[in-house]
Amino acid sequence: MSSWGQQEDAAIVIRNPSHLAIFPVFSEDLNSSMKSNLWWSFRKSISENTRFKVASKEFLEAKEVYKAYESLSPSKASLLAKHLEADILITLSLDNREFHIRSYSEESGLIFNHQSLKLQNTSLAEDQIGSLIKPLVAQWIAELPSQAKIISLKNAQLLVDLGMQTNKNENLKEAYLVKVQRKSLGPLVKDNYQREILSKLIWSQTDNNEALYKIENQQAIVKDKLNLYSIWLPKVEKEQRKIQLGEKEGVPSSELLHLMKPEKEVRKKDDFFTRMAVIANLLIILAFSI
Repeated sequence: MSSWGQQEDAAIVIRNPSHLAIFPVFSEDLNSSMKSNLWWSFRKSISENTRFKVASKEFLEAKEVYKAYESLSPSKASLLAKHLEADILITLSLDNREFHIRSYSEESGLIFNHQSLKLQNTSLAEDQIGSLIKPLVAQWIAELPSQAKIISLKNAQLLVDLGMQTNKNENLKEAYLVKVQRKSLGPLVKDNYQREILSKLIWSQTDNNEALYKIENQQAIVKDKLNLYSIWLPKVEKEQRKIQLGEKEGVPSSELLHLMKPEKEVRKKDDFFTRMAVIANLLIILAFSI
């Protein structure tokens, strides 16, 4: 788990997420049983990807934070992430037949990702959300800047977790060690981050959901800061974005057209307060580092 003593890099580098905490569904329109079922389904679906360790209900209850949040401020998100030792916090909410999935980064408390699903009036909300949980999770994974998690580094070789088993080794052969940097305070969608390529990775072998790579530029990586590096697999990324469009989940692409980003006017309304909260949060972090 990442240390809060790494302010120099954490201010600009987006760490590759592996530890997640998902909060219960916030909604006045669903009963407790429906909300619980949706939470379990979402957690189960994202847990199937072996790159992620997802906090259990028992762990959240023990930490006294098994509660629903509609959204989180940057300072609140940072405090909760530190409390839970999580890289990413995820809130789920339903309001006026619009389902929101908001993800927050541990290093700053900023929005990592925001998906929203406008529900149709022709069927029950819980049925629509339940049927689209897997595509929603697939979209969430597809929008991550990294396609694998570093497990270990030994003798200039990286062992990485691909998240699932694959027999498409050809897709794994184009690989790079990168650092991901945020461009602005907005959600970390593709046009809001940049990858700095540190080294080409040479594929050696694949075993189930793990792959072994040799680092071409051995000076490009510091062993005790592996959490600051990401793995970019361009062909895997392209494949994941096909899944995001519903091409491999049996979900018509027309249904997934309802997946959209928050409205610009909403972002503008919150932008000033977000910036002020981020500045205050960074000042607190810097104060502790002195």
